[in-house]
Amino acid sequence: MILLPLGQNPPELEEILNHCREKDRHLQSYFTHFLEKQLKVVAMKPQHFKDMRGSAEPQRVRKLLEKHNERVLQRVMIAAVFLQKADVYIFDEPSSLLDVRQKFKAAQVIRSLLTLDSYVIVAENDISLLDYLSDVIYCLYGKPEAHGIVSPDYGVRSGIEIFLAGFDHSRNLRIRDESLIFEDSSTTVELLDRKVESLSPVETQRVALTICLGSPASVYLIDEPGAYLDSELRINAAMAIRRHVLRMGKAAIVVEHDLTMATYMADQVIVVDGKRTNQLYY
Repeated sequence: MILLPLGQNPPELEEILNHCREKDRHLQSYFTHFLEKQLKVVAMKPQHFKDMRGSAEPQRVRKLLEKHNERVLQRVMIAAVFLQKADVYIFDEPSSLLDVRQKFKAAQVIRSLLTLDSYVIVAENDISLLDYLSDVIYCLYGKPEAHGIVSPDYGVRSGIEIFLAGFDHSRNLRIRDESLIFEDSSTTVELLDRKVESLSPVETQRVALTICLGSPASVYLIDEPGAYLDSELRINAAMAIRRHVLRMGKAAIVVEHDLTMATYMADQVIVVDGKRTNQLYY
């Protein structure tokens, strides 16, 4: 990644290509094809259905689709992109709100789009899905509403380990000050003074979880605490739930489709398939 001093003009494409030639062969290949105008068609699945563009369906069809819940619309958007013939496919959080079975079916569909002549770019917060889906990953980190940084390219397993550890020893690159542990709740408490309508979905989720865990109860029922959260916040939330329950000597029943969160959070897992409850796992 090229970091620029404040006020400096962005580099020309040729400069970016020369930088990538030394640092990142994957980006070099992508930008080379871009400069040679070989990447003419881009198909993109946005995070939300209202942002879906370029589709040819009549307005009445769109209004009909909007009556469905977000889980159905997520699958519709993935299918709409899959049916297009494109040089570059971009998916923004394709697993959001899907259950475990749907997530991995979506991953299989997305993976099938990859050919020698195409690129598939996925922004995803479910670490277990990334492990299943990706060949190469980039870690995005920084401060909310301040700045963001893109890491060098990593192999999937090593990249996930570096992201969780917060430090890349081979490049002497620090992603965060500490490995992923329970986050100080002060940043969430600050959100409690704001009006609900001013909160983003991520902030709303964090406030809801804080209020839930801050309420006296014998049993906490928590539905999809990882929804809308990024990878780091998901693990922080999982460990916050586990730590609170252990400290208070209470119980929690959590419905969650992120397998990584379940690993951090649960003592026991019940697998639900349709209307049947299957084996209890320890």
